Amino acid sequence: MCRWGDLVMVTVPRVWRGKGLPKHKTTGIDRCIAPTMAYLVAQGFDTVASCCTHGQTPWARISLRDGTEIRWPSPSWGQAA
Repeated sequence: MCRWGDLVMVTVPRVWRGKGLPKHKTTGIDRCIAPTMAYLVAQGFDTVASCCTHGQTPWARISLRDGTEIRWPSPSWGQAA
């Protein structure tokens, strides 16, 4: 199970793009969904948030800048401590 704080560093689009800031940043993504996030970013999806829910709900999610929520069965569902 992916526990809270078990993160993998992934380069993602920057949510706030102020003048002079790079378009991407490196941030911590829940380990169990990091491969999915990295794939979506590599395919050009503009991601802004993600969470595997750490077994608390049945759905993991990744949010896109356009408001789309990508949800799928959480890898940690039913394994909450």
